[in-house]
Amino acid sequence: MKKSILTLLILFVCAIQTTTAYEYFTIHFKDGTKSDAFYATDVDSICYSKLSLDSIASNDWQVQEIYTCDSIYRYPLVQIDSLSFKDVDENKVAENIANVSEVITPLFTESSSPIKLSERIAEIQNLNGVEDAYINNQTLYIKIRDWGYISFYFPIDDSDKDDDELNLAPLSQNMKVNMRRSNENEEHKYTEVLKACVVNQQFYDEERNSFKNIANQFKVSFESVGIKADIENMPLLDFFKDGMFDYDILFIKTHGNYDEKTDLHWLCTGEELWSYNPSEISVGDIAKLLNVKLPLWIKHGYSPRKVSFMCIKEKRGGDFLHIYYTTISDEFIRSAKRKFRNTGSAIVFNTACESMMRNNKMAKAFEERGAGCYLGYDDSNSVGGTAGKNLFAHLLVGKSTQSAYNAIPDWCKEQTIYEDEDGIIYDAPPSGKKYN
Repeated sequence: MKKSILTLLILFVCAIQTTTAYEYFTIHFKDGTKSDAFYATDVDSICYSKLSLDSIASNDWQVQEIYTCDSIYRYPLVQIDSLSFKDVDENKVAENIANVSEVITPLFTESSSPIKLSERIAEIQNLNGVEDAYINNQTLYIKIRDWGYISFYFPIDDSDKDDDELNLAPLSQNMKVNMRRSNENEEHKYTEVLKACVVNQQFYDEERNSFKNIANQFKVSFESVGIKADIENMPLLDFFKDGMFDYDILFIKTHGNYDEKTDLHWLCTGEELWSYNPSEISVGDIAKLLNVKLPLWIKHGYSPRKVSFMCIKEKRGGDFLHIYYTTISDEFIRSAKRKFRNTGSAIVFNTACESMMRNNKMAKAFEERGAGCYLGYDDSNSVGGTAGKNLFAHLLVGKSTQSAYNAIPDWCKEQTIYEDEDGIIYDAPPSGKKYN
């Protein structure tokens, strides 16, 4: 048994030349060890410093510094032996991913849970082109040679069945307090109309239809209190890179996971790479198709630490399909060129599983892009839509962000998750039985 915990975070708010998309370099140390590889697209600058690791100034260069979008890496020069550079063969990476997916997708189809798939983990680790493979919570992660991780995700059952109308009261005069800049003492008075967007990445999944009603209710309710509202179904990569920053309120309904080995949080976009119907695909078809699509996709110019893909099962047209979706990490959000139009005031509610697991990096990424408040779950999530309805209903009648969060029912913020002997996860005890 585990808890699904909704967390609120109020946020207070020398360049290298770009080469090929996946050139990377490795630092080798004199003791024979080496650092993790750095992809050129992740590095902002490389320089020397006369300040030692102990912050002692010197007349000579002491440290090699590497600046990425979210971190600074410092290595003593006396320990460095050399740097090696490598151009990644995108076609070979695509071939490895295609061949691995050819094997994994049927295994994923046959497995009802991560536990069942874990019985094949040794076989997966030994596949050509695989550097590592492991299962964490509801996700199988596979490290592709000379590239990043791809994932195969088992979502928990969705419990967002609450279709009651929101019936929001007229906008309170305290709304300017709810939306004030969180790093200023004075209230921030808006001259433009506030804008909200409900993002539904699960629009085509017939087992998650209930959120369509919630999204429509939000649009009507927001506009009834003077907030312009849009619905963004199946958001593409460009929405998270550009379009979402046009809004003051974001309610994002999507899937997500956390990769503990890379310390990256991922959320699923609505951009499909490919869909797989087990009843229509023959042996060899997966690799054949992906070998055509993947090279162009891999050459889109993003580091595999920022953009990857996730396979997930969905019900469409009465059949269960496996959809390969493009995913983005907290580093992708952080590296966006734009910021929210009212910096320090935007509210982001993200239903993706594990977006605040272990740390607040996803929340901090949104903060750096101008958000003042981020809400997300640190483990599994089954009640995101209902919790979001409660939050915004309280916000729009005049409560502060903290008060609105406190007013969400506890069962929405800390949901007990049950798991049966086959590893299938439920949001309520199956058949009255509780599995610990």
